[in-house]
Amino acid sequence: MKRRDFLAASYCVGWAAPWAASSFAQSSGQRHFFELRQYHLLPGPKKSRFNAFLQEAMIPALNRLGVGPVGAFSPKYGPNKPTLYLLLPHPSLESVLTLAERLLADRQFCQAGAEIVDAPLADPAYLRVESSLLVAFDELPTLQVPSQKKEGKPRIFEL
Repeated sequence: MKRRDFLAASYCVGWAAPWAASSFAQSSGQRHFFELRQYHLLPGPKKSRFNAFLQEAMIPALNRLGVGPVGAFSPKYGPNKPTLYLLLPHPSLESVLTLAERLLADRQFCQAGAEIVDAPLADPAYLRVESSLLVAFDELPTLQVPSQKKEGKPRIFEL
């Protein structure tokens, strides 16, 4: 693809995205949006520090902001280890788009997670994060917590 074609196509996509999002939001009703984050972690003590950050800072802050219940999953074995998956159910598209600024405005989050949030570039808390946006099905518009989780039984999440 030539640069000129790419720029023209990206210009059209830029104008189409808000229109598509607004028409989808009108037709979607009360369906939730799910953000699936995949954190590629560093092995060793950084992994345990990141897990502590999630438990003490990130997940409580997300719950305060109305994002939840948050699912946290890690592979038992495989090529993507150490990796951590977070499933964030949002009540609206606006919640997805404004999450970063709302988190940074939360003083408790910034204080409890300062070690990870303010990590220097020379010593990162994780290698990479990938994020995918998903939309709930009409038949299952919100996240349902499995009964095994409520009973405290272990579960396997498979992608």
